Amino acid sequence: MIFKKKYKRTEWMEGLLWAEKTLTWYSPASEHLFVVDEDGMEGYEILGRGTSREKPHTIKRCSREFGKGVIDYIEHKDNSLNN
Repeated sequence: MIFKKKYKRTEWMEGLLWAEKTLTWYSPASEHLFVVDEDGMEGYEILGRGTSREKPHTIKRCSREFGKGVIDYIEHKDNSLNN
């Protein structure tokens, strides 16, 4: 066993991992997947599209923590392309 302590996977980490898996082959991540505030306090809605001309469609509704993980991954991937 590598870790002596058990680590709990948070919803933020689940969102980050989900986005990483979903956006593996997309180079400008923010063109293909984006997160919209659903109703102010409850959660986020994840929208996606195949091309920039395509109309966005709902992929998933999620909690704020999960959505924040997705947002952080999209920002990280876009920033790593610019550097």
